[in-house]
Amino acid sequence: MRENGVIIIEGFLLSFFQIALIGAICVSLSAFLPAVVSVAGTALAYILGNLASYLLASVESGGQAVPSAIGRGVYYLMPNLGYFNLQTHFSEGSIISPGYLALAFLHAALYSTIVFLISCSLFERREIR
Repeated sequence: MRENGVIIIEGFLLSFFQIALIGAICVSLSAFLPAVVSVAGTALAYILGNLASYLLASVESGGQAVPSAIGRGVYYLMPNLGYFNLQTHFSEGSIISPGYLALAFLHAALYSTIVFLISCSLFERREIR
């Protein structure tokens, strides 16, 4: 049985990675959009990111090609925040390995970097009045 302190640290790290990823999206959207639209876009990214795998499974179970292709496109564009959710690990009683934490960190770091690079390249082209 693992110590509760280790589980708390793992949960903290995964929550931090998720917050960093959502923060990257929020900062990038706020550079181009008004505050209300930026907040709504960030909330939408959070909701779709947490439901991405469920939505993809639901769309693919229909067996139609076009909705399945659109669902896959949205799935690969949105951050998969399910990686940072400990609920499935707790309900199944599985142990989170250091390799899983490393992959979750890599996912958050790469996605945040890509979001910032796209945002910076678009911001350079923006006309400032």
